[in-house]
Amino acid sequence: MSALRVVRGGATFLAWHRSGPGWFGRVVFPLLAGLLIYGGAGRAARAGVEGPMVAIEVTNCPLPWDAEIRRAVAVELGDERLASAPMVRAEDKQLRITCIEQAVRVQVRDGATAALLERTFAAGELPVATAPRLVALAGVELLATLDPALRRRRAAASASGSRGLSGAELTRSEIHPLSLTANAVYRAFLSSGGIHAWGGALDALRAPGKGRWLLGAGVEIAGADARANLGRTSALLASARASAGMRVRVVGDWMAVAFAVGARVGAVRLAGHSDAPTVLSSTVIRPWGGPVASATTELGVSRFCAQITLEGGWAAVAASGIVSEAPVLAASGPWVAIGLGVGIRR
Repeated sequence: MSALRVVRGGATFLAWHRSGPGWFGRVVFPLLAGLLIYGGAGRAARAGVEGPMVAIEVTNCPLPWDAEIRRAVAVELGDERLASAPMVRAEDKQLRITCIEQAVRVQVRDGATAALLERTFAAGELPVATAPRLVALAGVELLATLDPALRRRRAAASASGSRGLSGAELTRSEIHPLSLTANAVYRAFLSSGGIHAWGGALDALRAPGKGRWLLGAGVEIAGADARANLGRTSALLASARASAGMRVRVVGDWMAVAFAVGARVGAVRLAGHSDAPTVLSSTVIRPWGGPVASATTELGVSRFCAQITLEGGWAAVAASGIVSEAPVLAASGPWVAIGLGVGIRR
């Protein structure tokens, strides 16, 4: 355990200056804006080079159908853009699926030529478990009939190893293998005099394959202050996290839960300030870190997502600031943290 002690008349005082109140907003919100702009620009660039887009519209159908139909069409045509809901041009192809009282109507329209193809399923024709995938397949067949380019795209996707609708269900990680989020974070060390800090973090989760396994990484800055009998004390924590775990899809592409274990390491800047001229002020930087476990719930719509993360860990490497032989600001013992953020999926 590391400690900074400045002695005055038998008392021990940890010194630092107080940080400004607006640093969190100046750091986190510009980072969040950058993430959203980056996601939009990247999507627009891909749209310009990956061929014609198909607009998919699902109306009056059960809520999970929209995501399942988009994923299925994306696999059949080998175009991950179709799994989201991007902006399309008037001349693009349109796939409209409408659920009416006792039927499901599938329509395909060419925006450039106004050609229209349609198929209607009676309620009894569609098994409940596979209805959205069968409807998606019917839409893909109509698209392939309407446009030879889409027919070739479908054949290329099949030749490249796409599983198609007859294979296992597409997992979330195959469409959005990477999520990047900016988070507001509250971190608390539960030892005596433990630091209770607010801050911001940038986190990334990536599924390296087509299964449930994932890798995680993140960086965080958080600050806290406290009053002591000789003045003010504060702490500034900077840390990085690396983890591995698994992700479980709960509700289609809308909701997933991830569990991971790993390590968090960083440094803490301990210092303080006193108006008394006879009290010496100084600053130290000490390492801290230890094993960590986390659980993350992610809600997603198209390319955008929101996350809430619960984290717990133990500071195997600890640092403490001591006033009058008692810890005042300590990065030691067990810690818990909660993060709430928004970002993009790719």
